[in-house]
Amino acid sequence: MNRVKGMIGRLSVTNHDVSIPRHRVDEHLRGGKSGRIDPRLVCLLRPRSIEAESYSRLRFALESLRQPEHGLVVGVTSPGTGDGKTVTAINLAGALAQDTSARVLLVDLDLRGHGSSVRDYIELQTLSGPGAADWISRADLDREGVIRYLPGFNLHLMSAGAEADLPYELLKSRRLDEFFDKARHWFDFVIVDTPQVVLLPDTELISRVVDGYLIVVKADHTSKKALEETLNLMTEDKVLGLVFNGYQESQQLPVRI
Repeated sequence: MNRVKGMIGRLSVTNHDVSIPRHRVDEHLRGGKSGRIDPRLVCLLRPRSIEAESYSRLRFALESLRQPEHGLVVGVTSPGTGDGKTVTAINLAGALAQDTSARVLLVDLDLRGHGSSVRDYIELQTLSGPGAADWISRADLDREGVIRYLPGFNLHLMSAGAEADLPYELLKSRRLDEFFDKARHWFDFVIVDTPQVVLLPDTELISRVVDGYLIVVKADHTSKKALEETLNLMTEDKVLGLVFNGYQESQQLPVRI
């Protein structure tokens, strides 16, 4: 377990309280398109709140890692379902985008559709078109065809796109490498929401196109065994650190590094 570079964030945000109603997006933010944004996306909806500030350490860590000559590509993953990786990925992208000079892209690379997707949290009509799966499978698509800009949030977004019949084959494609090669020049930061690690091979396939992974574990949810298995499946140079989600000062954390 000592191969982990460190715990770089403790998030006190409750990422799974589904009883809270979703926020309607103001007209000037959605460009006239209807939509809703999940209230747990505090870095988009309430960037000055204490909850949003809990993502500042993650932002600082990535800003420190980035080299000025090309963009930094970071995957966000977790041992299993329910750890809060997607909410963490979106909020991290939102925190980075608070720098108005930063070019930030959020990519949903969970092509299997088994768990929550970015579109489950950001329900905007502008995200209903082609996405990552379409880019990989269709050579006729260009950047404008798959990347949407959310001007009110200074954030670019690439959804998972069409449901993939053979996600493993898509993630092996050279088209995926080509996209991230270009994205490093287009953007300062690329945050990639990836599938869970333990049950699927996707994170290992995606590993070649990211600079490293943040592993999200949830207090009172993620087991030490699942975290150990996750670390055994990942190469040491790709593990940037751990993010404890749902952390409260009074809680006994279930895993120690």
